[in-house]
Amino acid sequence: MTSTARILELIKKDVTAEFRNFSSTSSVFLFSVTVVFIAIKSIVTWDYALFGAILWILVLFSAINATSKTFDSEGSNQKLFYYALYNPVEIIVAKIIYNTFFIFLIFLLCYGLLIFFTDMSVHESFTYIFVSLLASCALSTINSFTSLIAKSTNANNSNLLLSILALPLAIPVLLIMVKITKNINSITEEISIKDDILILSGINLLLVGIVILLIRELWSA
Repeated sequence: MTSTARILELIKKDVTAEFRNFSSTSSVFLFSVTVVFIAIKSIVTWDYALFGAILWILVLFSAINATSKTFDSEGSNQKLFYYALYNPVEIIVAKIIYNTFFIFLIFLLCYGLLIFFTDMSVHESFTYIFVSLLASCALSTINSFTSLIAKSTNANNSNLLLSILALPLAIPVLLIMVKITKNINSITEEISIKDDILILSGINLLLVGIVILLIRELWSA
């Protein structure tokens, strides 16, 4: 079996497990909808900087909530079983891909609700959605890796440790996305977002590279 096939097999396993524990998944989406509703009712005047900040802060905390249990199902016996069957890189890549699409679904839900209720049309929507997929990948990499670190420490409050580790790493991604949201919708002047996209792509490559370098040591811990 090739590495790609093993990665797809792991993703399929995660999807199946998610459907079996659908109450946990639905609670994440309910949390997102609730916060969007409170934001819409609380804020009278919207601009694109505020729109981007609310959107991505909401996505970040929903993502942390959603991915906090990434490695909870991998107990010591199952971890040993995976270690015998799969390369640790394949395991973390499968987790990153799965969490990327899960976070992207959260983004689409929050983005759609904010667009619908605030009547703010985002220019170049396809470009923005593509950039948001890159940001989702970055958040997924951060949350998946920090979740593994928190799990490896065997700490009682692993979710708290995950938040402490993930938030500082996620701040640059959020700042870039707020900047892109503001610039892509600038009315007074046309501002290029190519440099921001390149920076975001570089962050993704850097994060994935660090994870691949360190995953073997963490997985065997």
